[in-house]
Amino acid sequence: MNKKLLKLLVKNSQQKILDFLKNVKHFDDSNIKIVKDIEYKGGKLNKLDLYFDPKFNNQPVLFNIHGIGFLLGSKEINKDYCVFMAKQGFFVITIDYPLIPDVDVFEIFKDLIIGINKGMEEAKEYKADLKNVFLSGDSAGAYLSLYVGAIANNEEMKVPCNIKEDIPHFNSLILTSGMFYTLNFDQIGICLKTNIYGKNFVEHPFYKYMKPDNKEILDSLPPVFLISGKGDYLKKYNKKFKKALIKNNNIFGEFYSNSIKDSEHAYASVIANSKVSIEANLESIDFIKNYLK
Repeated sequence: MNKKLLKLLVKNSQQKILDFLKNVKHFDDSNIKIVKDIEYKGGKLNKLDLYFDPKFNNQPVLFNIHGIGFLLGSKEINKDYCVFMAKQGFFVITIDYPLIPDVDVFEIFKDLIIGINKGMEEAKEYKADLKNVFLSGDSAGAYLSLYVGAIANNEEMKVPCNIKEDIPHFNSLILTSGMFYTLNFDQIGICLKTNIYGKNFVEHPFYKYMKPDNKEILDSLPPVFLISGKGDYLKKYNKKFKKALIKNNNIFGEFYSNSIKDSEHAYASVIANSKVSIEANLESIDFIKNYLK
């Protein structure tokens, strides 16, 4: 898709999202310490926020990567999710990153990894538990979490992305409404794949990894918790990826809501204060706690 047209569509969509979130019921964050806009690289969007409840000691670390198609969104969109997880005793770090079409996904990977390492420095400063580090994301953020989680355990995947930084290993991943499949002959694949990967993506050395059911990726993943539902327009992606996990004998858990009304795309992250979202997020916590060290 033409970059100028894409940017115009993004600008209009961003305002609609912000207007929608003004009318959503939010969690009380009065007991949560929030540290905003810590810079990690110097770019306009290279910032992260911290959320934690000071009453907890030695808190496990949870990174969160927002979604909305690589095109728009910001860490503020998942504020309620971050507040909720902080209330459950996690030291939450949510990261902003540059967006397409200004960059491709390989630049996003590199920036996120720099951000994650900066987040680990902040977690150490606040005496969080650096032995227990988890990664969560929704929509495009789930895609990014999946790939960063795999790259952390696979040195060969770093090479085509030109990633030289060390990456902390994640005990487990929480992937909500994952935008996992970017090469399909559908709206996402047709409109976005060249913006995500570049025009000559078929010739890129990362091409073999562009489908997440690649065995090298699956073998590199820590335990995964999937969240989706009947109202999620990417539920087919979730089901397809679940089948890949089963076929490869990966360890995973799942929350799938049968309520169409209450399980819209990325509901557990963006509308975290709903009854179904709370249930989904509590189940995800029960799952990842199995992998505390």
